[in-house]
Amino acid sequence: MDGLIAWLSNVQEDLESSSHTLSNMRFARRDDYAESECRGITYLCLKGSPPQNVMVVGRHFDKYERREGVWGFTHRALCVDWVQLMPRVDAEFDLTGAVEPGKMGPDDPFYSRLELLPGTVKTVGTARGN
Repeated sequence: MDGLIAWLSNVQEDLESSSHTLSNMRFARRDDYAESECRGITYLCLKGSPPQNVMVVGRHFDKYERREGVWGFTHRALCVDWVQLMPRVDAEFDLTGAVEPGKMGPDDPFYSRLELLPGTVKTVGTARGN
């Protein structure tokens, strides 16, 4: 897990923002074992000159087990079905005057606009956001 966190931290340095969506989920279960396939779409706004947007479409193949009554991941495999690079159109389509832009890290509106969801300022360090 430490390796994954370090890798994600390095990747985030090259990003202005990112978004991840999972859909088309299929699950199968037998006793205390389950498997799933789901489609993932990742949008990345890369820093650079010129900045670019990247869309990655792929699938997750996950395995789960129930241990002592709790379900958890035991394995994840990924495949990439396609990748598309797209030029940025920010200068032509700027909504930042009307809508607050998202940001990587603690300056993102998520942290100041909500208080009940785990990870927001008021729930950090509390058991269940109570």
